[in-house]
Amino acid sequence: VRSRRQRQMCIRDRHSGFRDLSKAHLTTTTDSAFEIGENFVRVEGFQIYATDYPTFENIVEFGNPNPLADGAEAYFTDNLVVHYGSTASAGDKGAVAIISGSSSNSTVYVSNNIISWDKKSASNCIYTRSGFMVAYNNTLVNCNNGFSTRDSEILAVNNIVQNTSSASFYTDSGGVFNSNSDYNISDDTSTSGGSNDKINIELEFKNPALFDYRIAGNDYAAIGTGIDLSSNSILPIADDIEGNTRTRWDIGASNAQKAIFRSVGFNSTTSLESGAGNDLSISLNADGHTQANFDSDIASNIGVGDIIQFDPDNTGGVDTLAVISKRIDSSNFIVKNTSGENSVVTTADSQSWDIFRAYTSSANAESGLENTGLNDTLENFDTWSGGRDIVANSEEWNIALYADEVEKVTSHTEVTGWTTGESNRLKFFTPYKTTDVGFSQRHFGVMSNRYYKVESTDVAAFYITDRFVTIDGIQNLSHNPSGVQWGTGIRYNLAIGSSAKTINIIKNNILEVKTPDASYNYAGSRVYNDIDNPNFYTYFINNISYYSDSMNGSGLRHGNGVGVFYNNTGGLSAYGIRADSGTNITKNNLVRQSNGSFDSPSDYNVSENTAFGGANDLSGQTIFYKDPDSFDFRITSKDQIPYDYALDLSSDPLYAFDTDISRKSRSRWDVGASEAATEIFRSMGAANISALAEGSSNNLSISGGVASFGSDLANNIGVGDVIQFDSDGNSSVDEVVFIHRRYSS
Repeated sequence: VRSRRQRQMCIRDRHSGFRDLSKAHLTTTTDSAFEIGENFVRVEGFQIYATDYPTFENIVEFGNPNPLADGAEAYFTDNLVVHYGSTASAGDKGAVAIISGSSSNSTVYVSNNIISWDKKSASNCIYTRSGFMVAYNNTLVNCNNGFSTRDSEILAVNNIVQNTSSASFYTDSGGVFNSNSDYNISDDTSTSGGSNDKINIELEFKNPALFDYRIAGNDYAAIGTGIDLSSNSILPIADDIEGNTRTRWDIGASNAQKAIFRSVGFNSTTSLESGAGNDLSISLNADGHTQANFDSDIASNIGVGDIIQFDPDNTGGVDTLAVISKRIDSSNFIVKNTSGENSVVTTADSQSWDIFRAYTSSANAESGLENTGLNDTLENFDTWSGGRDIVANSEEWNIALYADEVEKVTSHTEVTGWTTGESNRLKFFTPYKTTDVGFSQRHFGVMSNRYYKVESTDVAAFYITDRFVTIDGIQNLSHNPSGVQWGTGIRYNLAIGSSAKTINIIKNNILEVKTPDASYNYAGSRVYNDIDNPNFYTYFINNISYYSDSMNGSGLRHGNGVGVFYNNTGGLSAYGIRADSGTNITKNNLVRQSNGSFDSPSDYNVSENTAFGGANDLSGQTIFYKDPDSFDFRITSKDQIPYDYALDLSSDPLYAFDTDISRKSRSRWDVGASEAATEIFRSMGAANISALAEGSSNNLSISGGVASFGSDLANNIGVGDVIQFDSDGNSSVDEVVFIHRRYSS
C-alpha cells in the first residue's frame, strides 16, 4: 500500500515528513488503522492519525488476524503516525506493533518513520511481542517506551527517541536488542547497547507544536552522525522520509536543512569581545562539527548569530569568519561558516580575534547589509540582494535579536523577496535558551528596556509580504503618527491568492500601541491576504497587546485566511481580537472585548464585555491584572476567573504547546498569555496572639475557594490572615486557610 510521490504520478499525494492533511492520510478513532495478517505486505508513505481512542489498540498491527509465517517479510516505511487526544492507557500496546504468535524467523522492516504522541503517553511507539524487527532511521517522540521488546528481537540503528515516560529502549521478559544495534540517540540513560549510542541528548525538532518532528538545522548531535546504510546487507536505504537522497547520514527519519544564524544588535558596530589574553582554537568535535574553544569565558550576551573574525594560523591579522550556531557553555560554541557548513579550523591557538553582531538593525539583516565594524575585507559575506532563496539553498534562517540598545526606527523592516517554504522558514526571534545565549534577551511578559525592544514611528515595525515567516518573543512599541491608517506593530500583508499555502507564526510578543487619534484602524498585529484562502494559516500564540494612551483599535486582527488565536491577552484595546473575515478559531484568550465571527471549536475565552460565543466562554468579567497602571497585563492568582479556567492545549490538534509568554510551563492552564505565579499571603500583627474574630453566632462556609460569613467581619481583617476552622463538623478545629483576597466584609 503506497501513497504517490511526484516522480511516480503527476500529482504528489505523499506528505513531506510533516503533518499535511491536504495530502494522503487516514484517521481512526476506534480501531487499528492497519491490521496485517498476510505475508509480504508493504505500507509506505502514509499519514496515519489516531484520535481519542475509547479503548486503545495498536495503530498499525502486524500478525493480526494471522501470525506472520516462517520466512515472511513485511515493510513499514516513510510513514507519519500521529496520535492526539485522549486515550485509554495501554502499556502493552504500540503505534507500530508485532503481536504475539508470529514466527521468530519472520521479519518486519521499519524505516524512515516519524511516530509521535501529542504528549507523553502510557503507550509505546514500537512494540514487539514476537518475530524479528529491523528498525532503521526512525524518529519516536512522546511515548511510554520508544522501543519495547518482549519475547522478540529488535535491530535498531540510527533512531531518535525523545521525551518518553519510561525508557527509550526497554526490554521485557524474553526481549532483546540485537548486538548490531547502534548509532541511536535518546534523551535518557537507556540505550540499545551500541557503543556509539548517545544518551541524555535533547533535540529541538523543527516545529513540535505543529507535529513537525523533523530534526532542526541546529540539532548537531544528530546531523551527520549516523552510519551509512545505503549498502547495508539487511536493509539498504538511500533516502530520508521526504524522499531526499541521504548524501549526509543524519540520525532519525529526516535529513536536516542547514541552519543559518545571524545576529542583530542595534547600532552595535564595536567588538563585543576581543582576543587579548584569551586564546581561541577551532577544531572538529567528536560529532564532526566545528567547535570554538576560548581559554577564558566570554561575555554572557554573546550567542547565536554573532560573527567571530579570526586568524586561523596565528600569523597576524584576521582573515576568516565563523558564525556562532550553538552555545555549549560560556567558553565553547558550535561554529559554522557563513554558508552554514563547517568553519575553517585553526592550526594554532590565536589571540587575533573579535566578536561582532552580524547586523546593526533588523532592516539591515533582512536586506543583507552587514555590520560595518567588521574587517572591511571580510564584511560582505551575504552577497544576495532583494531577498534570498532559502528553498534552493536548503536553508532555514534564524535572525537573533539582541538587547544592545532599543531599536528606534522611523521606517519599518520590510520582509519581501524571500523564497521560503514549509521546510525553509525565516524566523526573527529573541534568544533565551542557554544553548543560544548566556543571558536571556527576551522579556518576561512585561515591557522592559533590558530586553530586546523595537520602537517604530512608521506604519509598522515589521511589514511582511513573504510566506512562512515567524516573529517570536519581541517587544514592540508603535508610535503611530497622526492620520496614518492601519498603523501596526507586526503587519503581514500578503497577496498569494486563494490556494497557495503559508504558515505565519506570531508568538510570545508584547505589542504596545500609542496613537494620538481615536478614529483609525490600528492594531498590535494585523494579518491579511488579498483573498480568502483556506491554506493561509496564521497562529497567534501567547501574545500580550494593548494601547497605552487610548482604548481604540485592535490587539490582534485577521482576515482572509485561517486565524488560530490561543492564549492571548488584549489589555486596553477596543477589541482584543478582531476577525474581519475567513475562519477564526479562538481558545483561552483574555480580552476587553472581541469583534467578528468566530468558528468552532472556539471556547474558554474570557472577556470584560462581549462574548466569543463558545459554550464555556465567559463575558462581563472584571479582570484584575498584575499592574495595569504600569501596563503589566499578566494575571495573578487572585484573578479567580482566568486562573486555572483554560482548556489544556498541550494536545490540541491545530497547535499543541505547554508554555506561557514567559517560558513557564503551563502545569495549570490559565486564560491569557501568562500563567499566574502562585501567590503566598501571610499577615503580621505585632504581639497580637488573640483571635481577630471568632465563629460564635457567625456561620462560615467555604465553597469554590471563597469563604462566606453570616455576619460582617472587622475591617482590619484582610489578606494573609489565617482562618482556623472545623472542616468536618465534629466541633474540633482541624484545618487552616489563608485570606488571599477580600470581596466584601
